[in-house]
Amino acid sequence: MPEPLGEVARRAAAQAWDLGGQELQLQAWGDSAGRLFSVGLDLAAIDPRVVVKLPATAQGLEAAAYLKDRSVRVTMTGARAARRAPGLPGQRLRACSSRRLACVGHLDGS
Repeated sequence: MPEPLGEVARRAAAQAWDLGGQELQLQAWGDSAGRLFSVGLDLAAIDPRVVVKLPATAQGLEAAAYLKDRSVRVTMTGARAARRAPGLPGQRLRACSSRRLACVGHLDGS
């Protein structure tokens, strides 16, 4: 039986700290803002040095706002095509993280 993803993330974090890492970015997954938020909370609970990565989509931006309200460190991953960012075609994306500006992307409409 495959190992649960949360356990894989915990092992990855432990290895990062053993190697002297100061932070680790872990990607949240899900098809809704609620699921991204829930997974993001679980990932952030692993260690305060974890930064939760979220997709730069409408759902990801919504989840990021909820996570930031709970002092979770977040960063946004870029979307290169409009089909990867439903609800935001052709617009520039700006997403703030604990590092000020995490992502400024441009959707090419493809």
